Amino acid sequence: MRLHKRLVNRGAFGTPAFVAALLLVAWPGPSRAQTASNRRDAERRADMEARQRALRSLSGLNERPARKEPDTRPSYQQVAEDFEQLQLRNYQLSVAAAESETPLDYDLVGGEAAEVRRRASRLKSALALPAVKGDQKQKKGEEPPTPEGVRAAAASLDALVKSFVWNPVFRRPDVLDAENSAKAARDLEDILRLSEQVRKAAEALGKKKGSQ
Repeated sequence: MRLHKRLVNRGAFGTPAFVAALLLVAWPGPSRAQTASNRRDAERRADMEARQRALRSLSGLNERPARKEPDTRPSYQQVAEDFEQLQLRNYQLSVAAAESETPLDYDLVGGEAAEVRRRASRLKSALALPAVKGDQKQKKGEEPPTPEGVRAAAASLDALVKSFVWNPVFRRPDVLDAENSAKAARDLEDILRLSEQVRKAAEALGKKKGSQ
């Protein structure tokens, strides 16, 4: 089976914008030595061009026939934006929920968690990742939410998002990797679950605080 059938929903990727989003956290900073910096810049440009060619070929962009019915698939720009915003909003959530002497801003935490879930849900619809089977976590008796619990859940969510965006399937489009594709699917499911947990806990704590 061709790789794009696993990773791309009928050609949802293939533009420089998406490649740039995938490489958002993958490139190291510039060197002090100017010549070394120029050499790395040239290598980065060559690497980006190679990825673009691979993605275009794998997604069949050059062979896609004209569609008579309206195309409801997300645009390349939309998918790239969701991938980038998933990282940015997760970062803002992790900062808002970081350990500090300042009380949690429950409205901010809940809003960022909701946005993380929204972006993850859109990516799940756009990406043709394997179905997650048999490893869904069983629901336990719900415990009353606490600020410490919200902070811990936000930290776990941060680790999941980083694991998802750093998955090799998004950096090696020319390699068929069933194992990492399955891991990306599991991470995305856990992101959806945990972000909703953080949102609900923040909402409950916010209401409790407001009633006091």
